[in-house]
Amino acid sequence: MLASLRDDRKTLAKEIASVGASSQKGGKLLAHRKFSGAGYCLKRVEHDDDGMPTRFYPFTRGYGREAPKLVVIDPSVAFGRPVIAGSGVRTGVVARRIKGGELISDVADDYLLEPSQIAEAVRYELAV
Repeated sequence: MLASLRDDRKTLAKEIASVGASSQKGGKLLAHRKFSGAGYCLKRVEHDDDGMPTRFYPFTRGYGREAPKLVVIDPSVAFGRPVIAGSGVRTGVVARRIKGGELISDVADDYLLEPSQIAEAVRYELAV
Protein backbone atom coordinates (compact mmCIF):
# COMPACT_ATOMS: atom_id res chain seq x y z
CA MET A 1 0.00 0.00 0.00
CA LEU A 2 2.80 2.45 0.85
CA ALA A 3 4.43 1.89 -2.50
CA SER A 4 1.18 2.65 -4.30
CA LEU A 5 0.79 5.86 -2.29
CA ARG A 6 4.33 6.85 -3.14
CA ASP A 7 3.74 6.25 -6.85
CA ASP A 8 0.41 8.03 -6.95
CA ARG A 9 1.16 11.31 -5.17
CA LYS A 10 -0.94 13.50 -7.46
CA THR A 11 -4.06 11.43 -6.90
CA LEU A 12 -3.42 11.40 -3.16
CA ALA A 13 -3.08 15.18 -3.05
CA LYS A 14 -6.31 15.59 -5.01
CA GLU A 15 -8.19 13.20 -2.73
CA ILE A 16 -6.95 14.95 0.39
CA ALA A 17 -7.85 18.33 -1.08
CA SER A 18 -11.36 17.25 -2.00
CA VAL A 19 -11.99 15.82 1.47
CA GLY A 20 -10.59 18.90 3.19
CA ALA A 21 -12.36 21.40 0.93
CA SER A 22 -15.04 23.56 2.45
CA SER A 23 -18.31 24.34 0.69
CA GLN A 24 -17.17 27.89 0.03
CA LYS A 25 -16.03 28.76 -3.45
CA GLY A 26 -12.40 29.42 -2.48
CA GLY A 27 -12.24 26.58 0.04
CA LYS A 28 -11.26 23.94 -2.47
CA LEU A 29 -8.40 26.01 -3.80
CA LEU A 30 -7.17 26.71 -0.28
CA ALA A 31 -7.33 23.03 0.67
CA HIS A 32 -5.53 22.03 -2.52
CA ARG A 33 -2.73 24.50 -1.83
CA LYS A 34 -2.49 23.28 1.74
CA PHE A 35 -2.25 19.59 0.85
CA SER A 36 -0.57 19.66 -2.54
CA GLY A 37 2.75 19.26 -0.71
CA ALA A 38 1.85 15.65 0.07
CA GLY A 39 4.14 14.54 -2.76
CA TYR A 40 7.10 16.28 -1.13
CA CYS A 41 6.31 14.56 2.16
CA LEU A 42 6.23 11.14 0.53
CA LYS A 43 9.56 11.79 -1.19
CA ARG A 44 11.16 12.25 2.23
CA VAL A 45 10.52 8.59 3.09
CA GLU A 46 12.94 5.97 1.78
CA HIS A 47 11.67 2.44 1.22
CA ASP A 48 13.29 -0.97 0.93
CA ASP A 49 12.77 -3.32 -2.03
CA ASP A 50 9.51 -4.58 -0.51
CA GLY A 51 8.09 -1.07 -0.24
CA MET A 52 8.45 -0.85 3.53
CA PRO A 53 9.61 2.51 4.92
CA THR A 54 13.16 2.41 6.23
CA ARG A 55 14.19 6.02 6.71
CA PHE A 56 12.39 9.36 7.14
CA TYR A 57 13.78 12.87 6.69
CA PRO A 58 11.54 15.23 8.69
CA PHE A 59 11.09 18.82 7.60
CA THR A 60 13.24 21.15 9.67
CA ARG A 61 12.24 24.32 7.85
CA GLY A 62 10.07 24.92 4.84
CA TYR A 63 8.01 22.28 3.11
CA GLY A 64 9.15 22.55 -0.48
CA ARG A 65 11.38 20.57 -2.74
CA GLU A 66 14.43 22.50 -1.50
CA ALA A 67 13.90 21.66 2.18
CA PRO A 68 17.16 20.19 3.52
CA LYS A 69 17.49 16.53 4.47
CA LEU A 70 19.99 16.99 7.29
CA VAL A 71 18.04 15.17 10.00
CA VAL A 72 17.02 11.54 9.59
CA ILE A 73 14.95 9.05 11.58
CA ASP A 74 16.10 5.50 10.92
CA PRO A 75 15.17 2.56 13.19
CA SER A 76 18.58 0.99 12.53
CA VAL A 77 20.47 4.08 13.81
CA ALA A 78 20.30 5.30 17.44
CA PHE A 79 17.21 3.15 18.07
CA GLY A 80 15.16 5.38 15.76
CA ARG A 81 15.95 8.63 17.50
CA PRO A 82 16.55 11.62 15.20
CA VAL A 83 20.18 11.99 14.14
CA ILE A 84 22.18 14.25 11.87
CA ALA A 85 22.13 12.47 8.50
CA GLY A 86 25.27 10.49 7.75
CA SER A 87 26.73 10.90 11.22
CA GLY A 88 24.71 9.02 13.81
CA VAL A 89 24.94 12.06 16.12
CA ARG A 90 21.64 12.48 17.96
CA THR A 91 19.94 15.83 17.48
CA GLY A 92 18.90 15.95 21.13
CA VAL A 93 22.49 15.67 22.33
CA VAL A 94 23.61 18.50 20.06
CA ALA A 95 20.66 20.71 21.07
CA ARG A 96 21.38 20.22 24.78
CA ARG A 97 25.00 21.26 24.28
CA ILE A 98 23.97 24.43 22.44
CA LYS A 99 21.31 25.16 25.06
CA GLY A 100 24.03 24.73 27.67
CA GLY A 101 25.97 27.60 26.14
CA GLU A 102 28.46 25.93 23.82
CA LEU A 103 29.15 27.52 20.45
CA ILE A 104 27.81 25.88 17.30
CA SER A 105 31.30 25.93 15.78
CA ASP A 106 32.81 24.14 18.80
CA VAL A 107 30.14 21.43 18.77
CA ALA A 108 30.61 21.02 15.01
CA ASP A 109 34.36 20.59 15.49
CA ASP A 110 33.83 17.96 18.20
CA TYR A 111 31.73 15.82 15.86
CA LEU A 112 33.64 16.65 12.64
CA LEU A 113 30.49 18.18 11.16
CA GLU A 114 29.63 21.46 9.48
CA PRO A 115 28.10 24.23 11.61
CA SER A 116 25.09 24.20 9.27
CA GLN A 117 24.42 20.57 10.22
CA ILE A 118 24.51 21.45 13.92
CA ALA A 119 22.23 24.44 13.37
CA GLU A 120 19.72 22.26 11.50
CA ALA A 121 19.73 19.69 14.31
CA VAL A 122 18.99 22.43 16.85
CA ARG A 123 16.27 23.85 14.58
CA TYR A 124 14.66 20.40 14.44
CA GLU A 125 14.74 19.97 18.22
CA LEU A 126 13.24 23.41 18.79
CA ALA A 127 10.37 22.59 16.43
CA VAL A 128 9.53 19.26 18.07
